Amino acid sequence: MIPARPVEGPAAPPGPVSLDAQAAGSQQQASERTAAMGPNPAQPALEVHSLHAGYGETDVLDGIDLSVADGEIVSLLGPSGCGKTTLLRCIAGFVTPSSGVIRIHGREVFGPRGSVVPERRQVGLVPQEGALFPHLDVGANVAFGLAGMSRRESRARVEEVLAMVGLAGWQRRRPAELSGGQQQRVALARALAPSPRLVLLDEPFSALDAGLRQQVREEVRLVLSRARVATVMVTHDQAEALSFSERAAVMDRGRILQVDDPATLYRHPADPVVGAFVGDSTQLPGLRHAGTVDTALGVLRVDGGPAGSEVAHEEVVAVLVRPEQVRLGAEGSGVAAEVLGIQYFGHDALVRLGLADGTELLARVQGTCLPARGSRVGLSVEGDVAVFDHPS
Repeated sequence: MIPARPVEGPAAPPGPVSLDAQAAGSQQQASERTAAMGPNPAQPALEVHSLHAGYGETDVLDGIDLSVADGEIVSLLGPSGCGKTTLLRCIAGFVTPSSGVIRIHGREVFGPRGSVVPERRQVGLVPQEGALFPHLDVGANVAFGLAGMSRRESRARVEEVLAMVGLAGWQRRRPAELSGGQQQRVALARALAPSPRLVLLDEPFSALDAGLRQQVREEVRLVLSRARVATVMVTHDQAEALSFSERAAVMDRGRILQVDDPATLYRHPADPVVGAFVGDSTQLPGLRHAGTVDTALGVLRVDGGPAGSEVAHEEVVAVLVRPEQVRLGAEGSGVAAEVLGIQYFGHDALVRLGLADGTELLARVQGTCLPARGSRVGLSVEGDVAVFDHPS
């Protein structure tokens, strides 16, 4: 866990303990609170239909359709400017779409009949860097959205959600006394305190250093799973989306290109844009036959193309090869290639290779089995490859 920052004086609160230990007492209360709300498990927590939005004359969202199940964690993944943050802000109520429908647990919060104001949508938002109020202590920050509760109820709920995020007893700390990871956990507690029907995360880990990011990400995911609340997270980090989410929606130019579980997105991308954005890959031209494709790397098996299937004619296609499919051997054992460069990550490495015809590709190897730069090797490809219509 994240170590507590020392505080002088005899009244220092206890340091953070494991999430498992602190969550034990609060989980039953959270479950009872969720049950009291009575969501329909068969009804999606979020439904977005034919959503269009923009700023002035600039169109940003172009007919978005998305459904998130109750308790599901979904990421919006895409390059900068693709519209993912605008979509999140539309769901939260901070941006008014030009057309379409948004429903949260069956309740229309935007549509032909008008728009529900953000504070009445029952949505919890965790912005980038937490955005805690620096002049308020942790308890007051978490209690900020608990309007309508008595002081005793508010204190009890603050204690409950702080326990859920592993910070029981930290009510009197100031934001300046917290690490970046602890601030994000307080921001999550503040979002969960009003028992929202939906939680929105806007690149919540982007301000954390690499070592802390993975730890906090795992902790936040555990809390959200225990709270059983539907969550939508915006990120441009592929590894973050694949490891954090049950499904991810890949966006580009205001449209959702594919929504799937992480393994399907990676292994069976719907088009070249998804294939190129989700994970490292090499795309090269090929000539497709029945179940195989001819490439500069030889004849490769096609994903979803059973041997013996008939095609009317040969097709020029784009072929996607993942680095872990490329095997390196001794020179003369396969397609000849030269080692052009190596990106070393410790546990593994990406080797950049060049073929005689000028084609370049990547291979992933163990960090203990590195070829020498400038050496010559033989290549082979393991497994099926994805193919797409070649752009004209």
